[in-house]
Amino acid sequence: IFGAYALLKHSDDALPMCGLCQVFSACFDSMIEDDVSALYRQGLKFLLTLFEEYTAQVDPDEYGLSKRTARRTILRAACDSYLSLVLRLNEDMFKPMFSVLTEWVLKGVDSSGLDDEDEEKGEDSDD
Repeated sequence: IFGAYALLKHSDDALPMCGLCQVFSACFDSMIEDDVSALYRQGLKFLLTLFEEYTAQVDPDEYGLSKRTARRTILRAACDSYLSLVLRLNEDMFKPMFSVLTEWVLKGVDSSGLDDEDEEKGEDSDD
C-alpha cells in the first residue's frame, strides 16, 4: 500500500488513490487486534502524508477545477480510511494518535511522536 502511494500521487485521476484508500480501510477492518496494534502508527503516518499532500494550498491557475475536485475526492477517501483506522483502536492507542493529529492540525505534520510506543505510559506516572 505504502509503495503504491509513490506511484499514484502524481496522477490527475482520483480513482486510483481512492482505490488505495479503500484497500487501506479494508486491511485495517479485517486485522486482528495484535496486528492493528503493531501497524496503526505506520497507517497514521501514511494518512497524515495524504492529508498533508491533499490539503496543501494550490495555485488555482495551475490546478483547474477537475484537479481540485480530484484532490477533494481523495481527501474524502483519506478521511474514510482514517475513520476505519480510528474505529479499530483501543484507548491506549488512540490517545497518542489523537495528540499527533491535533498537533498536525495546529502546527503541521510531525509524526515523530508515533515512533515512541511508551511515550504515554511515561507521562502517566507524573499524575
